[in-house]
Amino acid sequence: MTEHAPPENRLNNGHDAVLRRPPADEADVIVVGAGPSGSATAFYLAQSGLDVLLLEKSTFPREKVCGDGLTPRAVKALVGMGISVSEQDGWVRNKGLRVIGAGKRMELPWPELASYPGYGLVRTRHDLDEISLNDVLDDALSLSLFTGNRLIWAGSAEAAAR
Repeated sequence: MTEHAPPENRLNNGHDAVLRRPPADEADVIVVGAGPSGSATAFYLAQSGLDVLLLEKSTFPREKVCGDGLTPRAVKALVGMGISVSEQDGWVRNKGLRVIGAGKRMELPWPELASYPGYGLVRTRHDLDEISLNDVLDDALSLSLFTGNRLIWAGSAEAAAR
């Protein structure tokens, strides 16, 4: 098991986040699923000025069997969203994939591409969901988040001023 620092945790602290503005009756876009992909989608849509409703059936934090390993492409996406991926923040770097099956074992290094980092990352899905969602909530101008049938976030200070 990999040791790592826990993420800054706002969504599982025993109470709902403070609503910065009343939830909208309508949205320009509805994103279903607040995992890393849904959070990234909501982030970029809200950054472009759209009112976004982000829906997640689970409550956070959550654990998933898959999703701990990130490719260099995913690392680039996290960095592009302003998420720190340093080892001091609990990320573990890797140089490729290890595939084991049918009695065989293969080591596959990440390709060397100028537009992507030369490493992947490992972080539990529990932490990754929390980190990517918190980043969206920090930076989204107009986003409402429902998890487990409860509104836990509506907008930000900038959205309230609009």
